[in-house]
Order: sequence, then structure tokens, then C-alpha cells
Amino acid sequence: MLQAFLDESGKDEPFCAVAGYFGGENQWKKLARAWSRVVEKAGVSEFHAKYFWPRAKEFKGWPDDKHSWFINALLEIIEQTRIYPVAGAISFEEWDRLSVDERRFLTGATYRGKKLVSSGKPTQRMFLPVHHCFIRPTMHCKAGIVMTYAFDIDEGNKSWTTQLYNYIRNKDVSEETRKKMGSAVSFVDSASSPEVQAADLLSWEVHRFGVEVMKNPKARGRQEFRRAISRVRSGRDFELYDKPKIESFLRYFREKFR
Repeated sequence: MLQAFLDESGKDEPFCAVAGYFGGENQWKKLARAWSRVVEKAGVSEFHAKYFWPRAKEFKGWPDDKHSWFINALLEIIEQTRIYPVAGAISFEEWDRLSVDERRFLTGATYRGKKLVSSGKPTQRMFLPVHHCFIRPTMHCKAGIVMTYAFDIDEGNKSWTTQLYNYIRNKDVSEETRKKMGSAVSFVDSASSPEVQAADLLSWEVHRFGVEVMKNPKARGRQEFRRAISRVRSGRDFELYDKPKIESFLRYFREKFR
């Protein structure tokens, strides 16, 4: 069995990222032990990107040397553990410009000829990045291996994550892919889950990188981002749903239904 731990960053902003890591149980145990030691040594309860970077709450008043030591120590653990990054990010501004029919098509609507049979999930702005993060890890699974998924237990994520997972697994993938996906997505408390804290670190970095790319398509991302994705297995494991990408998906739809 393989495990994927995921988190989101920016779902209330114009640009959102869903990201995390997948790997074997023993590798996750290795990461959890090392991560917990670093967190304990730092004297905090957990790594939380939105508080760590602005030095708020537990991180308030941290001097530069401690701040740098902490993030470097955590990134070293990620670099030294055989876990692999996956991420999907989307520009909500581009998504909101689409028609309802276009959003239906992108979220799994089915047709009989040109007649709509099932409506997809046109109101789910998170569909594309979440779909990507659920499906891409299975591409690296051998036959007979099951990928399980866990998100931070944040109540704001639980409802839509569960709905999308059930929809994607049961109605939007092939039977071969379905066999590689666990029966349900689970939720864990980040304070007691170094695995989700690692996903939080990555989702924050992917969000920052995506915002930068929207302004400068040639951006490479800062050092923390590049280190966090150092074990990426395939360039296709990262997907940015910006205007060109969305337009490429819609080309077939527009040709067939115009």
C-alpha cells in the first residue's frame, strides 16, 4: 500500500494549489520520526506554513538563524526520504470566465451524442487540481498496489474533499484506476501528523510559485520550492491550470459542440 498526504493553499484567493507527497508506509514512518525530532527541538507544536513564514503565533520573534535552521532541517528530511511530490494549481479567474457548459465538460459531464447525460461538477472550482492530485499518484502504482489519501482535518476542507473524492473515484475514472484508489479519503490532525505538515509546506511553496508564474512565465521558483520538489518523478506530476492549459482541454469540446 502507498499513501498520499495532501493539503491546499489559497482556496479563498484568485489562485489555489493542492499539493502533497506520496510514498510507501516505511518511508512515511521514517519522515515522521525525523520531522517530530526537529519540531520538538524547535520548541513548537508543528510546522504551519501560514504562521511560519510571517513569523506569527508560535514563530513570533524568531531570529533569522533559527528561522533558517528550521526550514532547512525540514527540507533536508524531505530530500532524504523517498516520498514524491504531486501538485495541481488553478487560476480561479480563468475558471470563473468559463461558461457553465464548459465547466461541466471539464468536471466529468457525460454526453450521449450531443445530449447531456450527467452534469459533472460545474460549481466545484477545486475539481481540476484535486482530480490531478488524486489520479497522478496512481500512475506510479503497479497493478495490485492501492493508493490511500489523507487531508488535513480542517473542517473547511472535509465536505468538498469527500464529495470530490467519491465522485472522481466512482464516476470519473477507469476501472483500472479505481482499483488503485482507496475506498475513501481520510482526514488527520496536522498537529499529530508530520506527513500532513510536509504537504502543507509543499502546497504553500507551489502556491507561491504559481502566483509568480502567472506574472512571469519564465519564473523558476525560489530555493525552498525547488528543494521541496527535488524528488519529482515526472514533470506531468505538476499541472498548472492556467488559460493555455484550460483552453487546450476545451478545444475538443468546442469543436464538437459549437
